[in-house]
Amino acid sequence: MLRADIGGFGVGSDASWQVLATYNWQMCTMSGHPIDGYLGYRALSVDYSQASYKYDVLMQGPVMGATMRF
Repeated sequence: MLRADIGGFGVGSDASWQVLATYNWQMCTMSGHPIDGYLGYRALSVDYSQASYKYDVLMQGPVMGATMRF
């Protein structure tokens, strides 16, 4: 799965974006509800400033987890 978004445009923050790429698979079923696992990588950038405060950061790294659909 590949997911991306962009935002900010001067409303709240000057700019923000993220990209998430994962490999997903069905691990098992519990009480009829599928449980999926995922492994991937995420990058998130935020550029925010207010008066003398400035927050401009890029966070990135591996992600892993599980989801249950019901």
